[in-house]
Amino acid sequence: MIPIKHQNFIKEIIELLKNDSRFECLLGAGSMINDEMDEHSDLDLMLVVKKEEFSEIMLKRKEFAIKLNGYLSGFTGEHVGEPRLLICLYERDNENNQNDLLLHVDLKFITFDSMIKELIEMPVVLWENGDNNNNNNSSIKDLIKNSNVKWPNKEPQWFEDRIWIWIHYCLTKIQRGELFEAIGTLSWIRDQVLGPMSNRRIGLNQRGVRKLELISEPISTLLKTTIPSNIDKSSLYESCNNCITIYINLRNDYPPNNIIKNMPSVLNKILNNI
Repeated sequence: MIPIKHQNFIKEIIELLKNDSRFECLLGAGSMINDEMDEHSDLDLMLVVKKEEFSEIMLKRKEFAIKLNGYLSGFTGEHVGEPRLLICLYERDNENNQNDLLLHVDLKFITFDSMIKELIEMPVVLWENGDNNNNNNSSIKDLIKNSNVKWPNKEPQWFEDRIWIWIHYCLTKIQRGELFEAIGTLSWIRDQVLGPMSNRRIGLNQRGVRKLELISEPISTLLKTTIPSNIDKSSLYESCNNCITIYINLRNDYPPNNIIKNMPSVLNKILNNI
């Protein structure tokens, strides 16, 4: 069920799109796809732009976002490798809950051809331009339904090639006394390696650590051991060691073709001599 606050925003953006011939359709992504939205959810929207209008839209996308009521701030998504994304914060009226006045909205501007090639989930068609004649008169919904949708899960070798470098980096920062940098690296390892592999173990797509504590108590219990109990070297070394143990355990589910030589034995020597 889409919350009322989110529904009202969708209605508003559709009204704006109806009067703008540069757009082909509006699609919903993220938690909307699996009907998992709640009042805390971001609103993930894809605005499909006509190919000949794309360059102009990219230059003026913030102007478009500002037209929607309550715009506070926005920035582009280069930090997540997606410059077509505009990440926005809106202030929305909510008489029933004064603690729920803000709405995070991701606006991704994309051409139809690019969207079809890059789909990783089946989006929700929220609005379609009735005058659209760019796709052999087929509806957007039908074209999406017949497309190849595949989540970008990583291969076992991807994890094996990276984990030891990242753990070694973390160890060197602890040794130097850069404890906050080490804490950040442990979070990165959970998000990029241990979380995705945990999802793989329970038969889910690799989504970092999102909602794992709500999905699997055993997995959550394991991952909590990678969070240092205190901000000191001893606690951080223990968390590093737990990362190694958990990774080896998860690696056994789908072993990589090439196990990195002398790992984790070399790292264990460092930990044992501290």
